[in-house]
Amino acid sequence: MEKPESPFYALQRSVDPSVQGDSTAKIQRCSYSNPVDNIDRLFTLAYELHEQNSLPALVFNYDRSQCETAARSIVSELIDTEAAFKESDRIWKKKLREF
Repeated sequence: MEKPESPFYALQRSVDPSVQGDSTAKIQRCSYSNPVDNIDRLFTLAYELHEQNSLPALVFNYDRSQCETAARSIVSELIDTEAAFKESDRIWKKKLREF
């Protein structure tokens, strides 16, 4: 029941370029990836959804420890990104000096 005009395929390709050109049927037949790899992609997914004004969103995972790992991964990525921004942004540094 594929619909080529569905925005799902564009979103899927933007979040995970490795699936470009693959149909859903082909993706469904592939072997399962490492769950840790999927956790690492959640930040990218959240960023892409934010860019498309598509948040909030729900992510389901029935393994509590993986949910905790995913939350830690996203928070860690946010902290690292914020630190990099603060070190490189001239406007931020100027505001900080003026404060």
